Amino acid sequence: MKEKYYYIEIKKLLLKYENTEKCDDTLLNTYFDVGKLVESACLKFGDKIILSLSSRLMEEVSTKYSAHSLHVMKKYYEKFHK
Repeated sequence: MKEKYYYIEIKKLLLKYENTEKCDDTLLNTYFDVGKLVESACLKFGDKIILSLSSRLMEEVSTKYSAHSLHVMKKYYEKFHK
């Protein structure tokens, strides 16, 4: 899979989250799903992919999706994926 695939899938999840009523379950599910994609992208392309993804997401979705935010989502997934 190419880097663009991960970006598109993450963007879809974040836009869906942005356009729904926000509740704890929605936030946690979004963090988990995005974290899973970020981890997969990092395994394939290295951790620097987070900077690339966040740069585009901050331009096109919201400035709150910084590299730090994506890293937190990745860590959340790693902690709870079992």
